[in-house]
Amino acid sequence: MSDKKFPKGIYPKVVNTSMGTITKISIKKKEFIDYLNSLDEKELYLNLDIIKRPVPTEKSTHYIVVDEWKPKPKEVSTKPLEINNGVKDDLFTN
Repeated sequence: MSDKKFPKGIYPKVVNTSMGTITKISIKKKEFIDYLNSLDEKELYLNLDIIKRPVPTEKSTHYIVVDEWKPKPKEVSTKPLEINNGVKDDLFTN
């Protein structure tokens, strides 16, 4: 597994309330925008994972890492297209 990459300017916090557990995300806008601007412009998405700390600290129970997964490129077929698959088309026949 590659080294973990941590995005800058985005911080998770899990809070237990009477209505259940809430995962809150705090974003320092300038820091996060600078981080986004540092990424490759060709990438359409930034995938992030929220991970529970094995040993929580007083301030932090979770952390965020960049998920490097990318979909496989679609294969381009080199097979010629079949126009009508052998079906007679009366529109274009005399």
